[in-house]
Amino acid sequence: MIHLYGLVIGIAIITGLWLMEIQAKKHQVSSDNFYKLSCIILFGGIVGARLYHVATDFHLYQNQLSDIFKVWQGGMSIIGGVLGGALSVWAFLRFSSLGKKINLAMILDLSVFGLPVAQAIGRCGNFFNQELYGLPTQLPWKIYIEPAYRLIGYEQFSYFQPLFLYEMILMLLFAGGVWWGQKQSWLSGFSIGSGRLFYLYIYYYSFIRFWLDFIRIDKTHFFNTNLGLNQAFLLLVMVITICFLRKKK
Repeated sequence: MIHLYGLVIGIAIITGLWLMEIQAKKHQVSSDNFYKLSCIILFGGIVGARLYHVATDFHLYQNQLSDIFKVWQGGMSIIGGVLGGALSVWAFLRFSSLGKKINLAMILDLSVFGLPVAQAIGRCGNFFNQELYGLPTQLPWKIYIEPAYRLIGYEQFSYFQPLFLYEMILMLLFAGGVWWGQKQSWLSGFSIGSGRLFYLYIYYYSFIRFWLDFIRIDKTHFFNTNLGLNQAFLLLVMVITICFLRKKK
């Protein structure tokens, strides 16, 4: 049985890697080396995406641990995916001979040409699974959530904010800016191989995700605050990336 969520994620991965490969060829990364790194990034990204989701939303699985392995039901964190992919390629380059030929910062920068588009496509999976929606609303672009998928405490509402759609649009805008900016030489301060483009992407995503999560209703709260656990982590990430961007001018 083919699950729509898995199909969407597969399309997102293929599209993201294809866009990365286009840029990799322009920067003299051979197809053989690119495919090796792609496999490493893909494996680390999938594992990281699932582990981060389970760790931050463990209450969803504590009474049914077998559900941890049911990835087709949703629950793949982009934050964990990026962390897992970056750490896996770092470890691979650190302990293999390929690390002498390819710079980690180069690969991270190249990933920015595919990651935002892959994220945007992947968010379509949230629509099919009826997840990652926001507060109840009557806005013209509201989405209907079936009763079975409404969170506890919101059963009386039918229409919600399409939180996944907001993120999808914002990531496509960033992707368009990166591709167009490269052609127009707007990214001269973010040369491929410096790592700065990857830091910019991390900061941008952390920033939009931090604010979007204020209308998210299924988040795990950070102690007794209005912040989600992800938001607290993203605040830290923003501070760190700003430091890197200022340091590497």
